[in-house]
Amino acid sequence: MNNIVEKLKKVSTAMVSDALTALRIDRGVMCSRIRQIVPGTKMVGLAFTLRTPPGNVLPCVKALEEVRGGEVVVIDAGGDEEYSYLGEQMSTDAENAGAVGIVIDGLVRDVEGIIRLEFPVFARGTTPRVALYHDLPGKTGAPITCGGCVVEPGDIIHGGSDGIAVIPGKDAQRVAELAQKFQSSDDKHLRMIRGGKRLSEFPEVYEPHTIEKY
Repeated sequence: MNNIVEKLKKVSTAMVSDALTALRIDRGVMCSRIRQIVPGTKMVGLAFTLRTPPGNVLPCVKALEEVRGGEVVVIDAGGDEEYSYLGEQMSTDAENAGAVGIVIDGLVRDVEGIIRLEFPVFARGTTPRVALYHDLPGKTGAPITCGGCVVEPGDIIHGGSDGIAVIPGKDAQRVAELAQKFQSSDDKHLRMIRGGKRLSEFPEVYEPHTIEKY
């Protein structure tokens, strides 16, 4: 799986999304509400899944003790937009544990600190209001829902400026191979366009009949 992750690091999230679509893999892409907190950061790694009861930050703190190197922490907070579940301290702790990024279906805070850290964090937004330390149990290592996508342990999370793609573990090899082909083709077309060729001259991408004249 490490070899597949390395391949996926060389392609954009957009190309991964195109590969998922072409292969008709229904996991797909997280909703656009899950956004990049630190501009320009990218993450690719195996999913470490956590479900926490809305309004309860304690499971997020405890779960970091289980994180292994190279994992992306994916937190299902039920889409809560009232409380923040992590900030600069938790992001620093996650990075120290070897995590390569965090995605949360909820809010975060301490944005300036996270930006200084340059650690990839994706969330629904921000608020200074912290979730409470209720003694309510969370759950790790189980299928969750984040950003409208089912995420299972062993899936690969691919995140960048365009958003988050979820790659099922069983499909990772063929997604990586097809995404590489798409990336190579996309790069070639871009070089040709920069050289003066028009986008409409690529029939394999844009067929002439796709635009109707009035």
